[in-house]
Amino acid sequence: MVALGAVLVVWGVAAGVLAGTAALELRETRAQLSATERALRSTDLSGARASLARATEGAGTAASRLGSPLLAPARALPVVGDDLRFTVRLSERLHEVGAPATELLAVASAIVHDERDSGGVGVVPVAYVQELTPPLRASALALRRAVNDVGATAEHGLLGPVLDVRTQFLEVAGPAAELLEQAADVAEVVPGFFGADEPRRYLLVASTLSELRGSSGLLGSYALLEVSDGALRFGEFHDSGDDPWLAREVGGPADWYVERWSRVGALRHWHSANFTADFPSAARTVLQQWEARGNEPVDGVILADSRTFVGVAERSGGLDVPGIGTLEPHRVQEFVGVEAYGVFDDQEQRKAVLGAVAAATFTELLALLEDEDVVATAELLAGLAREGSVRVYSVDEDTQRVFDQVGVGGALAAAPQEFAGILVNNVAGNKVDYFGERRVHHEVSLRPDGGTRARIEATFTNTAPTDGLPDYVLGPTVDHLGPGDNESLVTLVCGTGCQILHAPGGAPARGNEAGATAVDVRLQVPAGTSRSLSFTTQTPHGWQRRDDGGIEVPVRHLLQTTVPGVTYTIEVRVPRGYWPVDLPEGAEHADGRVRLDGHGVGDLEVPVRFARLAAAGGS
Repeated sequence: MVALGAVLVVWGVAAGVLAGTAALELRETRAQLSATERALRSTDLSGARASLARATEGAGTAASRLGSPLLAPARALPVVGDDLRFTVRLSERLHEVGAPATELLAVASAIVHDERDSGGVGVVPVAYVQELTPPLRASALALRRAVNDVGATAEHGLLGPVLDVRTQFLEVAGPAAELLEQAADVAEVVPGFFGADEPRRYLLVASTLSELRGSSGLLGSYALLEVSDGALRFGEFHDSGDDPWLAREVGGPADWYVERWSRVGALRHWHSANFTADFPSAARTVLQQWEARGNEPVDGVILADSRTFVGVAERSGGLDVPGIGTLEPHRVQEFVGVEAYGVFDDQEQRKAVLGAVAAATFTELLALLEDEDVVATAELLAGLAREGSVRVYSVDEDTQRVFDQVGVGGALAAAPQEFAGILVNNVAGNKVDYFGERRVHHEVSLRPDGGTRARIEATFTNTAPTDGLPDYVLGPTVDHLGPGDNESLVTLVCGTGCQILHAPGGAPARGNEAGATAVDVRLQVPAGTSRSLSFTTQTPHGWQRRDDGGIEVPVRHLLQTTVPGVTYTIEVRVPRGYWPVDLPEGAEHADGRVRLDGHGVGDLEVPVRFARLAAAGGS
């Protein structure tokens, strides 16, 4: 018995030392991960790599200590054993993720400090992207395995602090895994898109938001962009208005597109091709018309709107435009939106200047590819893509699939969820959308059958003057409108399977818009006035029951990209017997509703969650 007691004492001391040492190593691992994050935020890649390497080593050592045979009896105990086994598993997964992630940072750091000639201004460094791709993919796979493995661990039996670690890991690592997967997907297709395997040609199109279309604005100036092994060269910009309407319609990208938009000439001219809210469909139509005019086929379309001009000007400090001088960032939008139309009486000169602004923007954008502040340039491009100001279409299906997944493809992407979007097509033939302000209110109620019912109200305010600007800006171009008056075809789109229960004008024809349910309403808004439209929709499968008995309502609202942006209110009524939890950032709970107010453009995702009152601790 004395010997057994001595053995137990020795085992207890050894196990305690192992567990205590492992705990210290895990704390140090956490500290090193925080140091890695700080270094990444300050773009210190070498420092981030060193911190991550130490964190990886610490996680591996902790896993070995906690997995030691000395601790086998402790791992067999109830509760404590569950915590130990989970901690071993998490430490092992962190170690597995750390190795490829450290390699990724090593490659990135080497690229940043590489003195090789990247090719000069206007070159996308495709060789660097190719070097980053393998560690990116390996990191994404390792992190996804870790998320799946940790997520498969039962919550039952874990003590509070350990359960908190599990929750925090999944909250951080889940989105990070998705981001890494998307980055790896993009890295795999970008070299080919920019001519790493063979030269490519694209239509580079500038659109004006002063005359809105369902996907961006009027397709104005365009140029041919040639790329080879990352080197970009674009030709002279032309005005699409100089191209005559085709005598015969092109075939169109899909039956629904032909049915909805052939009536506005979308199959005969670019000026109507993007009435659709689905940019890939508009781009395919543009390419069909390009070839119908006798041009050689190209590999895709790259679109940038006038908000892109502003973003590039802000990043570079201004745009140098031949014949104009330097356009300061605060002047760019006004100049391309309305001012240029009044400065030049000669139409050809005006077109040339607007083309020159587009050329200056893309020239400056190419120069930014060589800028040392890579993070700022990446944030600019990501922001423009996120708000829908830059859209890209590739004829290569695999490449386009990636572009759609990361949001730069501009696909409408209808889904069976609570979704709405208010989209305007200018049919007045003027530029007064520059003066248009918009407010939308999307109010959602939950139905017992899992569906949702929504009321969507949009208010349009026209602040255009009635004089002081050329007719080309204010109009009228049609007899029934006065100067500054606007007329639009307003389209409501909602999710797959959605029913439109009410729309202005009684029962206008419903249609299919790239898989979404759609209805069109014609609306006149005289200068200096406001008009409102109200719709009611019903969507099956608008909310889902969570495993814990709670409810999740994934609300999505498409905010059309406009010059001033869109003011919005998203409201979800709290169902009886439930309480809101994990409110979206900026949202408030009051008067039985979860409410989010804001201003912006682009695809807005608002996940709203409710827990049962007893579970949520509400009253």
